[in-house]
Amino acid sequence: VAFTDSREAERHLRNPARAFDLLITDLVMPAPNGLDLVGVAQARSDELKVLLVSGSDQQRLQALDTSSDFQVLRKPYAAEELLDKVARLLTSPPA
Repeated sequence: VAFTDSREAERHLRNPARAFDLLITDLVMPAPNGLDLVGVAQARSDELKVLLVSGSDQQRLQALDTSSDFQVLRKPYAAEELLDKVARLLTSPPA
């Protein structure tokens, strides 16, 4: 399922009738931002895999990449990089 609006994505993440295996979100978005969505998703399921994507704030991304329960993909990236990250996330054991 894809959403173009972060508020819509948040509503679906909070819906107990919905189940997700993977969340791919950008860091910089109108409220809620990517980190807010990650918090909502991880509060609901500690087994949900998360890929945070961004082309800005490289220092913050570096810190997040080494200290978080999710993966980071920096823009720009090739389709193969995205596919590789998604495959590794979906086949990795729960944290």
